[in-house]
Amino acid sequence: MGRGDGRPDPEVLWVARQVAAIVRRVTGNPAYRVFLFGSWASAEARERSDIDIGIEGPEAVDPVAMQEIREGCDALPTLYTVELVDFSRVSPGFRQEAKASAVDIEAG
Repeated sequence: MGRGDGRPDPEVLWVARQVAAIVRRVTGNPAYRVFLFGSWASAEARERSDIDIGIEGPEAVDPVAMQEIREGCDALPTLYTVELVDFSRVSPGFRQEAKASAVDIEAG
């Protein structure tokens, strides 16, 4: 759950930072922006809500690279489920709504 101050839970932020590091390693491109969106970013998460992570960059993430990123996320030592979304593949309406409360994540 959120911390009550509008910021995501520390474990959720740790997971998000690990995902950002995986994205940087797999893509080899620091131009990809990684951000938390959805219920954790908007402080509406329940205890076991998925962690929604957006990836946005100069081009769509290659499907093989995306699979490698997903496998890296699955290997993280957490009970949370990480949902990855390549924002180059979403509708403008979804992009606008999701990014309204997005939290930028730096690799950790």
